[in-house]
Amino acid sequence: MIFDTRVSEVLAFKGSRHVWMLPGDASVREAVQQMREHSIGSIVVADDREVVGVVTERECLVQLTPQGYLPSGIRLREIAKLDFPVVGLSTTARECFELMAEFRARYIPVVESGQLVGLVSIGDIVRALVDDQRFTIEQLMAYVTGSYGSISNEPDLPSTEVDPEGGVLIRRAAHE
Repeated sequence: MIFDTRVSEVLAFKGSRHVWMLPGDASVREAVQQMREHSIGSIVVADDREVVGVVTERECLVQLTPQGYLPSGIRLREIAKLDFPVVGLSTTARECFELMAEFRARYIPVVESGQLVGLVSIGDIVRALVDDQRFTIEQLMAYVTGSYGSISNEPDLPSTEVDPEGGVLIRRAAHE
């Protein structure tokens, strides 16, 4: 079935569940420094390990003055997205994608038993969805070409060529 990858698998693929957090009273300047230092696009705002918001580079950018300076007195709790989705480890990539679209969120905290255990980005979710679709396509191609259930785990996929005269794609079965 398409879209059945779970958030737990997405986090495992990422390899790290580390989430960069700052308290709500931290400055926007501190958040920008953390994002730059760690090459990340968001900071989770947490007070006493409880997620209270998410700040992305976008929220930080809109705080710049017309001259391009970042005021030092702005605190994360003032700019953090407070209306954001939270998912669990068993949430599917498809459900994450739908939440990201609904909330216009590029990052979603992952919480399990009340504890923050990870953060998924839209890039993580798109990668999972593409992998799910690729797997489904491979299975369907194997079924259509009659190689479904063969000994090999790799289905015989057709090759694709461009006809030099007509520019038309020609699909040839792999066994030809």
